[in-house]
Amino acid sequence: VYFFDTYQYTRWFSDQFQWGFCPGDVTFVPDYPSIVKSRPLTDDNVNSIVMKLDKVRHFIFVEDKKAFTEKKNMVIFRGKVKGKPSRKLFMEMYFHHPMCDLGDVSKNTTDPAEWRTEKKTINEHLDYKFIMALEGIDVASNLKWVMSSNSIAVMPRPTCETWFMEGTLIPNYHYIEIKPDFAKAYAERGRAKNLKGDKEGAFEDLKKSIELNPEGEEAKKFEGQHANFENKTYMPF
Repeated sequence: VYFFDTYQYTRWFSDQFQWGFCPGDVTFVPDYPSIVKSRPLTDDNVNSIVMKLDKVRHFIFVEDKKAFTEKKNMVIFRGKVKGKPSRKLFMEMYFHHPMCDLGDVSKNTTDPAEWRTEKKTINEHLDYKFIMALEGIDVASNLKWVMSSNSIAVMPRPTCETWFMEGTLIPNYHYIEIKPDFAKAYAERGRAKNLKGDKEGAFEDLKKSIELNPEGEEAKKFEGQHANFENKTYMPF
């Protein structure tokens, strides 16, 4: 995959030229300027030159024909948890929550057997209003198609970015931001109410009943897209 994605550009240059290239999930900054698929969101990442690589996996977009109001009022997560501490923490905290449909698709894992499940297709994910986009080693590979759908991505602020420039996304405008430790941002008050309204303008009323990240001023503005919640509606984290 990386060969074909880079050959699209390298074929125009002499074979005598050399270049720096770090394939795979890159979470470090190279010692010299190098082509990468992903880079950490740090102030000193100038040697990490992102290109649109692994496109077949990371750059998938959908035509979602299901309206936001027609979707299940739940959060879904399907992904590999093995070797990914943040995903494991999320599963430990919310696997039994009634608003969450969570599953681990890892193989040969020592994590709890009750977490294990089969994969869901992208179309099956689109039955849900909220889709978790949790980073694994670098970025959350599902974020691109989630953002092109009528569902809403839910995630902590990204720590890595690809050609998609995840670092430029605005929290609570492009996605619902939650804390990195997944701590509850609003105390549970009875059962969650049904969402009403549509995805457009989603955060204007949401801010009245929930603070997803009370430490961040941007999290309190909730400009742009929104989902309308009834009073006392809460997200579980």
